[in-house]
Amino acid sequence: MGSNRGVIMKLLVRGLTFALIAVVIATGYGCATFQADEQEGGLPDANQGKTFHSIADITCQPLVLMPGKGRARVVINEFTARLEQPSGLTPVLAYQIPEHGMHKIAIDSFVIHHSRFGDGGQGDNELFYPEIALLDQNNVLISKVDPGHIGYKKPGFTTEEGVGTSFTIDNRGAMPDKPACLLIYTTDALRKGTTPLINEEKEYAKVRGVVPPPIPDPVARHGNAGHLMISVKSDGLMPASRPAVVLAAASHQVVHKPARPASPVLDQRTREIRNHYVDGIKNALDQGNVSAALDQRTELKSITADAEYYFLNNYGKPKAVIQSVHGDAGGSFADKARNVYKERMSDYFKQGKGSAALQLLDEVKSLQMDVDQLFDR
Repeated sequence: MGSNRGVIMKLLVRGLTFALIAVVIATGYGCATFQADEQEGGLPDANQGKTFHSIADITCQPLVLMPGKGRARVVINEFTARLEQPSGLTPVLAYQIPEHGMHKIAIDSFVIHHSRFGDGGQGDNELFYPEIALLDQNNVLISKVDPGHIGYKKPGFTTEEGVGTSFTIDNRGAMPDKPACLLIYTTDALRKGTTPLINEEKEYAKVRGVVPPPIPDPVARHGNAGHLMISVKSDGLMPASRPAVVLAAASHQVVHKPARPASPVLDQRTREIRNHYVDGIKNALDQGNVSAALDQRTELKSITADAEYYFLNNYGKPKAVIQSVHGDAGGSFADKARNVYKERMSDYFKQGKGSAALQLLDEVKSLQMDVDQLFDR
């Protein structure tokens, strides 16, 4: 038993199990970004709710990065600006590129798990598969990122399942067609596709050395809703010896980080939830009951997915239509925990405190990460 458990622990650490989708951040009514540590929502995206008839009509907005982190987290939903295409409308994001310097840009799009009651089919998982283009200062399209450079990323302790890419823009020279605007959208062709996902049950079976169950692998359908992370690293001192756009392979490394400090949105009830799962899973592992630990972890994953789904479907909506939830509802501990998180988010939304609701979602995901790290022993 000890040796089997050691093998299981080591392989889990290597990222064979899910760590849940990463935090997403938005402001205003939808596809804008804001800083998670602000007490109120951040700068709204002036493009929200607009429909652009062509690329030439698009207005590029500043990309608001989190202080000291060089990245922005974005939600794409029904309030995101739309771009007309021959076959209809597509969500579109448009962000300014600094006029001078060398800029490495990374774009990750994470899988959204819409329902905890699904069977793992493509109806339960959604992914915004991006088309990425660069415009000059006159909104003329000058280049696109090759779809072949957008690759699948496995989930891990600190990474989320999805797709991503990175590339470098060199804007130091006096070129007449410098990239000035980053355009992110999708197309009908991309929406027809799906992305295969990791089958956790099959991976666990491989770890145990047993025959994998005869079940289909989960997939994510490509749609119009999305959770994106956009990172920008600028350096104006590098030698100007490269073309304006240099594609680079997306990084797939898993970085182990220590547990983060407690969230400021923790209260007595949310602390009880945290202690219940952290202590319960730790005790199960200490007793060698890996199956019970994994069952509790799966239960927590369901709670996290529901909290994220509630945030995505209520953020930015008028207060009168925000779904009300009563946190003291009966049922199992998991049901009560699920309702507590959604009740807190509902209250924050109705108070206009989108960033506080997001911090609570951060806490739920931080709890999931801390639980996953209990297997690292």
